[in-house]
Formats: sequence, C-alpha cells, structure tokens
Amino acid sequence: MTSLSYLPQVKKAWPRDSTEDLSWKMLSAVTSGLALWIIDGLVKVDRLIVAANGVGGPLSGIVLVCKIRDMTGDYRHGAAQVCPTAGRLGKASEKNCRLSIR
Repeated sequence: MTSLSYLPQVKKAWPRDSTEDLSWKMLSAVTSGLALWIIDGLVKVDRLIVAANGVGGPLSGIVLVCKIRDMTGDYRHGAAQVCPTAGRLGKASEKNCRLSIR
C-alpha cells in the first residue's frame, strides 16, 4: 500500500512545470533508499523485499526524473533562448520575453 502512494505524485509530476512544491533532496533520498532495498533483496534472494520496493522505487524515480527535468532548462515559452534570466526576474519579465519572441 505504501509503495503505491507515489501514484498520485507521478500523475501530478508528469505534466511539465508541475514539481515546484517537491523537494529534489527528499526525492533523491527516497529513490536511493528504495533502490538500496531492491539491491539488498536481490542479494539476499528475498522476493518480498524486491516486490515491496520494486513498485515504490520506480514510481519515486519517475517523480525524481520529472523534478530534474523541470529544474534543468527553462523550456517555458522559449524563454531560454531569448531571455536567459527570465526565471530569476519573475513572471512579468518572462511575459515581456515571450512578447519579444513573437
């Protein structure tokens, strides 16, 4: 049951720019911990450990990848090419950058 708790997070994180409220440090720690549990289960040949963490690990990994995707690169409205500082200047400046592109 706990392993499936990441399903709503995956659903929320899948669209671009939707992971602002998630901590990449927490996601990294959880994903790494679950990966280590999977490795431990494989080493001990314990199917229960592998199965229990084999669901939550990939789900938290997907959320982590979405978070990294959202952190690396300003894909929104082409602002990365024309306005490299748009993310630091706020939404008003980003809007002006969008207008200058079109």
